[in-house]
Amino acid sequence: MTYRILTTIALAIIIGCASVSNPMGGLKDETPPQLVISTPLDQSIEYNQQTVTLTFDEWIKADQLQKELLITPLTEASYEYSQRKNQLTLTFKSQLTDSTTYTLNFRNAIKDITESNIWQNSSIAFSTGTFLDSMQINGTIQSLLTNEPSAEYLVGLYPSTIDTANLRQGKPLYLTSTDQTGRYSITNVKSGQYLLYAFLDKNNNLINNSSSEAYAFHDKKINLIDSTVTIELKSYYRNEDTLKIKNSGPSGKDFKISISKPLFDYNILATEQPTKLIYSALNEAREEITIYKENFPSLSTDSIQTVITITDSIGQIIKDTFYISFRESKIQNETLKVISKPLTDIISGQQQFQLLLNKPVQRVNYDSIYIGLNDSIILFPITEQQLSFNEHKNILTISTDLDKMVVDTLIAFHEKSIAESHPDTLQTIQDSLQSIQATKNSTLSVRLQPYLIIKKGTFTGIESDTLTSLKYSLQFMDIEDYGTIAGNVSDSTTNYIVQLVTDKYILTDSQQTKASYKFNYVKPGKYRIRVIRDSNNNKKWDSGNPLTLQPSEEILHYNELITVKANWEILDINIQTTIDLQSVDNKSDKYK
Repeated sequence: MTYRILTTIALAIIIGCASVSNPMGGLKDETPPQLVISTPLDQSIEYNQQTVTLTFDEWIKADQLQKELLITPLTEASYEYSQRKNQLTLTFKSQLTDSTTYTLNFRNAIKDITESNIWQNSSIAFSTGTFLDSMQINGTIQSLLTNEPSAEYLVGLYPSTIDTANLRQGKPLYLTSTDQTGRYSITNVKSGQYLLYAFLDKNNNLINNSSSEAYAFHDKKINLIDSTVTIELKSYYRNEDTLKIKNSGPSGKDFKISISKPLFDYNILATEQPTKLIYSALNEAREEITIYKENFPSLSTDSIQTVITITDSIGQIIKDTFYISFRESKIQNETLKVISKPLTDIISGQQQFQLLLNKPVQRVNYDSIYIGLNDSIILFPITEQQLSFNEHKNILTISTDLDKMVVDTLIAFHEKSIAESHPDTLQTIQDSLQSIQATKNSTLSVRLQPYLIIKKGTFTGIESDTLTSLKYSLQFMDIEDYGTIAGNVSDSTTNYIVQLVTDKYILTDSQQTKASYKFNYVKPGKYRIRVIRDSNNNKKWDSGNPLTLQPSEEILHYNELITVKANWEILDINIQTTIDLQSVDNKSDKYK
């Protein structure tokens, strides 16, 4: 009997040791693995072996170690690793550099095997020399436009004495990454002078691609002579790739020019016909220019010399000469259409309705565009003098005066006329409006309303195609249905751009000012205030240059979310512009 009991106990021990599994029931394991011992020990000196061994208090797994492990200073020495039970071993293929302090930051690579809890404070440092480098730099990185944390950014220190050591060419000597709160820390750095860059390294090549990866940088060289330096950075996205013409040539029946990045503007000039308007269009991505064959209907095999000037969003300019030729093709382009509609919530007074078209307009029938109640009732005709185009003939601006009182009077007159002559028609119209408003949960009274009406054939494109019929409902905004936000900028000596953005940082309105600002007709909702310090008064935000360490124009944020209600004025949303005091003054909500 004793023999059987001992045998049973032995079998139980063997089975228990043969596998590791989650315990049945009980509390979930939320304890991360703890480092028991390492070889070399953390902060040790005079270590000249080629292996590093970490031993933990539980079984672990190495998850994407090659991606997660950052070794600084950056070394070309490659390594292999093995992981068994609770131990991880790195074996370097060559000897580490003498008299150098190395930091191994494992970030999120080491986890326990049960619940994938991540090893915290996951780094060790050791020196191959007689002392440890002790300089360190830390701080936070936030988005310049939103003030939100810039998480998972690679943060690197580059030697300032090497011209090619920057985020676009060389690789950082010391590096780390930001956590979810945007915090970073680089420790055990050798004293010296450095440049500080950070960027979203999407492809893990340790080099910033400005066309797709946001970045941040410190605008001064850093002299690390104190033990700790704290630097806060602001990140933003700005495509600074060199502007290039990728290719050009006949495409379909037209001639197309492909650009390396989105354009801000362009100009085309026929050398022998400098006054001739060249009909052209940008695609929606603004990376391709189409020059239409209809510009030169008699052209067959000969080519036309043109000079094309293109400009990108950061002011890079290219001027080049092209010899444009065409070929026969049955390929049909898309028909003329509106790709950006006009704003139709309006305030009584002068109006400007703008439409963006997909291609140039060649002819206009001015009798077919007006402000009316329907296709037969015209309130205000649109004359030739009220309609204008941009230089490329694809952006249409309609200028007219719509006084709410006058419009209401005309609508009342026509309602009475329709009621007297066609009562059933008026009832049908009002029933339709009631149905629409019920769907929108509107509380506005049911009235006939004005439309911007563009009949079919009003506009003829360069390819003789016409715009379809369009009707845009115009709604006068009642100030009692909206709110107001107002305040001051503390520095009246500098130009500022005050921006009203939603809680999701979508721009809704903007004003230039040196002191006070006021946003009227603000729809009920949640908003933020963002302020650009427009140092050169060019009415726009200018990015910096990370290669010359030229800083971008500063952007300040009102730190609180503003809730706007109908018929409320929110006053005293004041912005302190002192660099070290980016706070706000007192505010008060006043019912109007």
